[in-house]
Amino acid sequence: MDLFLLNFFKTVSIFGSETALVIFLTTISFLLFFSKKRKRLVSFVFFNYVLSMIMVIALKVVIQKPRSLLALAEEKSYAFPSGHVALAMTTFLLLFFISDLIKNNFWKNFLKVFAIFWILATIFARLYLRVHDIPDIVTSLLLAVFVFIISLTIPSFRKHLLLKEIQK
Repeated sequence: MDLFLLNFFKTVSIFGSETALVIFLTTISFLLFFSKKRKRLVSFVFFNYVLSMIMVIALKVVIQKPRSLLALAEEKSYAFPSGHVALAMTTFLLLFFISDLIKNNFWKNFLKVFAIFWILATIFARLYLRVHDIPDIVTSLLLAVFVFIISLTIPSFRKHLLLKEIQK
């Protein structure tokens, strides 16, 4: 087993953990509290992450699929679906969505490349560490897409309204 890959993928998993999400959402909440121009956009991001995690936790509680005994990383929660992948896919979707609203080509391309790297690194990390299998991953990807589509149906999160906030 390659020690570098093991440590790299464990590090990737740390950044996709629920603890990292709590820190991130606390930051978003702080920005939401003080932001006057971007409240709708920050709320949109917050809503996507929170709803994704609620759905992941609900499915984990209902299905209760145990982790593999061959896992290379210790995980205490159930395996199905992958919260890490759901959060990474949510990040991917949000970054692609936001990048399409940005005029600056450098930042647009940077966000897209980062989003692609993030989702791929997270998927490979979870598979490499053997804490998830393909059904866990695919379900998490679909769950995040479902949440994203649902969030776009909310009237205050319409694309043209979010575009106005970004262009301010």
